[in-house]
Amino acid sequence: MTTQFEIIRVGKLRNHRLNGQVFGDIGDNPGDDDFIQSIRERGVLQPLIVSADFTIISGHRRRQGAIEAGLEEVPCIIRSDLSEQSDIDFAWFDTNRNREMTTEQKARWFKALEGIESERARKRLKTKQIQPPANLPEARNGEGEAEKTSSPQGEAAEIAAKQVGMSRKTAKAAAAVVDVIDAKEQEGDHETAEKLRETLNTKSVSAAKAQADEISGKRPSQGEREQDRSKVMEARSLVTKAVRKIDEVDGYPDQHTKTLAALELTTQSLDEWKESI
Repeated sequence: MTTQFEIIRVGKLRNHRLNGQVFGDIGDNPGDDDFIQSIRERGVLQPLIVSADFTIISGHRRRQGAIEAGLEEVPCIIRSDLSEQSDIDFAWFDTNRNREMTTEQKARWFKALEGIESERARKRLKTKQIQPPANLPEARNGEGEAEKTSSPQGEAAEIAAKQVGMSRKTAKAAAAVVDVIDAKEQEGDHETAEKLRETLNTKSVSAAKAQADEISGKRPSQGEREQDRSKVMEARSLVTKAVRKIDEVDGYPDQHTKTLAALELTTQSLDEWKESI
């Protein structure tokens, strides 16, 4: 890690591109009065950490507080080793990983990190040495099976979900919810977006996902759900009748044969039921 200390004009610094996406626009969340007054009286005591191109890695709130306090310059530690965008992004994630977040912020964190991890995985695949064909001995593992690798997207999702403390399924669901929130904000339907945000942050991801699906028309209406429930009950009834019919018949040599016959008759009954609906 290569660093150097420098006093830099606040106008030269720029917020990290993901900071607003995950934590909201810093301009919409100005520093509190005590914090600003402290900066006005004593200046920024803890230097900001910035990349080679002056992207803020740590210190967005301090920069905003300095602007509101009327300061023109702030102390910074420049990490000149951070020049590639992927390295800058990863450093930003590393700095903020222990920050307290709402469920919505975790979902946005997951989405952003998944994209970065996907890009890192693709780069690893490109730089990886070309493997021998799978039919050659050196390309096989100890059991003679060709080694399998997960896709960059799947691997990235697993890594990102782990970072936010969620399962992959839950993280994906939360990310889908914030997509609906953003869509409603863009449409100007702030009331619906805020209700969905409240459900996500105060109740659960599953409750928010059900609400989001209903808002976006992906979830069946109550009437449609009742109709589906009725169809399921009808199918269960057919299965029960099929099994009872087999129980009433003698002549099967063993329980295994009897079970197979029951399954075959059940399948026929379900096929007839599907054709009737």
